[in-house]
Amino acid sequence: MTIGRMGRVWRVGVALVLISGLLVPGLSAKVEALEPAPPEAVDRITFGGPADGGAGEHVVHLTSYIPTPSTNGTFRPGWVACTGTVIAPHWIVTAGHCVADLVNDTPVEILFGSTDLTQASSAVSDRVEIAPTYWARPQPTFNPAITSDIALVHTETPLGNGLELATSVHEPAWDDSHTGTVWGWGDTVAGLEFSYPGALHTATVELDDDSDCRDVAYGYIIGADVCTTVSGPSACTGDSGGPLVATDKRGQDVLTGIISIGDSDCEGYTIYTRVSAFRGWIDSVVGAGEHLSGDGYWLFDQGGGMRAFGGAYFYGGFRRSYHGSFTDVAPLPSGQGYWAVSVGGRIEGRGQLPWRPEEGLGYDLEPRWDWENPVVSGKKVWIRSSDEDYNAIAVTPTGEGVWLFTSLGRVISLGDARRFPANGQPGAPEDLTHLELNGPIIDGAATPTGLGYYLVGSDGGVFTFGDARFAGSMGGHPLNQPIISLVPDPDGNGYWLVASDGGVFAFNAPFRGSLGSLTLNKPIVGMVPHGNGYLMVGSDGGAFNFSDLPFYGSTGGKPPEHAVFAIASSTTN
Repeated sequence: MTIGRMGRVWRVGVALVLISGLLVPGLSAKVEALEPAPPEAVDRITFGGPADGGAGEHVVHLTSYIPTPSTNGTFRPGWVACTGTVIAPHWIVTAGHCVADLVNDTPVEILFGSTDLTQASSAVSDRVEIAPTYWARPQPTFNPAITSDIALVHTETPLGNGLELATSVHEPAWDDSHTGTVWGWGDTVAGLEFSYPGALHTATVELDDDSDCRDVAYGYIIGADVCTTVSGPSACTGDSGGPLVATDKRGQDVLTGIISIGDSDCEGYTIYTRVSAFRGWIDSVVGAGEHLSGDGYWLFDQGGGMRAFGGAYFYGGFRRSYHGSFTDVAPLPSGQGYWAVSVGGRIEGRGQLPWRPEEGLGYDLEPRWDWENPVVSGKKVWIRSSDEDYNAIAVTPTGEGVWLFTSLGRVISLGDARRFPANGQPGAPEDLTHLELNGPIIDGAATPTGLGYYLVGSDGGVFTFGDARFAGSMGGHPLNQPIISLVPDPDGNGYWLVASDGGVFAFNAPFRGSLGSLTLNKPIVGMVPHGNGYLMVGSDGGAFNFSDLPFYGSTGGKPPEHAVFAIASSTTN
């Protein structure tokens, strides 16, 4: 079956295979390999050779023992061949599917030190780490799918200094003019008979932007992947886990992608795991790098996409539903995930969640007359009113509950979240539904203790509950643009109000600057604190940092297809 998209014909369905040492029996697949580099180029890409030897000096050959599906559906032991890249003296990065099915912790054999396998040195692994969010749809299947396809392999044998990893702050904004280079030990002959070379091969490929990749490449995940869609030289069977090397904004060649999955012709699209999205996880495992504490942040767009910056782990975005676009995201205190709420009342969580109402990750909030006692039934919590929107969400300090805040000032508590009286006065109302508001409630935030919360209206009016301390508001003051967020100061003594033009109003919190005097391309949609500073983000993903907050990148130079609606911090200190 073929389907035409964007004026080209792309194979889908049975034409999709994992680019590993295995093909699924019964799937008709034409395979074609990386175009060999000219002999003189291959000859000078030598492990441990001159510094100008290229990325090939860091590429290794991997074999591991896994159960292989036979033609009758049973499994038999077999070997799978993949490619990997040295990133530190004792560490290799490869594809998760290359090592996910190891039998009885069988070591991975590593051939390194030469572009000729007959001359290579040998080492074995003593530790394998797979990305915590790795998932693969089992083969055989018509539509293999895989996420977070990245793993780390350790050996006591020193392998070299390693190839520099891409970071979110220096990564280029991909477009059709950007190219990269792939390397591997995979199949090189078109047809059904595999032909694995004894020498390392390479090819130059054209990288595409997210919109093209999503339309053409089945299973492409915005923020987690990079892809090529132009027919031509490509990775193939046996190249899985190999490097995609590209030039970053500094002009440095860095490891940008890990060969993951592609079409069976090995000359159409290929998906690569995006290294920058997993940089925080890599640094935490390898123990050397610039993101050991997990410092970073996430940007979320209305299309359900999520992008991780700095040391933030990639946990994935959110699917669209008939409950409307997502409006707010709140991170877990551990920095290991987040919850989001949609305008129509759907909540979804991603990451290492310590709490789930019933089972699954998504919960629909629907109309019910009893507002004070929401009832959990299966996967649904019946607590939505048709005349209000869900505009904000906050997570308790334990991570085992959430508050939801609506445009009418309603407060809904789930899990171990509690409702608190206004101004901490016993017997006072626990929300604002008894008041006629000057403007809709557009944000809500919990205090650092979790024993109170703030609500803020678009007019800048601030309302406090529990141990939240009132330090002032903009209610009654003329504003150039409406308030879009209230951000508590981490010390718990004050807060900032942020307007859509980037104006910042500090109340018992340090003022570090604002964007109120500038003309912005797009309105500001959120802000997060960090140390003595804070970072704001616009709907185009452009990020602005103030004071000592590290800048880890943004999408301002290449705005996403859908507007950014929230920023969340993965930093826990």
